[in-house]
Amino acid sequence: MVELLQGSWLISGILLGAGGGVDVRVVGVIDSKGMALKADGFTVEELLKLVSLPRSSVSSFKPYGLDYIDLDILYSSVTPDVHVELTPSDYVSGAPALQNVLRALDYGVNVVTANKAPLVLAYDEVMGRAKAKGVMVRFKATVMGDLPSLICYSP
Repeated sequence: MVELLQGSWLISGILLGAGGGVDVRVVGVIDSKGMALKADGFTVEELLKLVSLPRSSVSSFKPYGLDYIDLDILYSSVTPDVHVELTPSDYVSGAPALQNVLRALDYGVNVVTANKAPLVLAYDEVMGRAKAKGVMVRFKATVMGDLPSLICYSP
């Protein structure tokens, strides 16, 4: 099993395959200390290496890692179809998710988020920007959704 990195994933080139499958190309990954960008998309092998890195070390993934986060550079380097926002929730300021979501929308990028803070704090603004840019915002997540169910048997 592979643990998904916290942070943001940028997805480009979502295509429906002939068999109804989906072809997804990840073009950027951001964590709390940096980002890794590859305009033509990371290979499966590269993605497996990225998710195996210690937390907050995406910037060490050479030659694609950068030791800073700058969404303007990011969006001028890659053109994702979807920004997947997975940062931890901050219900006081919404940071960094709220700023990430708004910036993605400003660039005309669809947003998928498991982080509810931007929606709790600025739902009208988020949805207004999405509508103005003609893009979508989708959200859904569960609390402890990966917690296994326990079945007890009695003898």
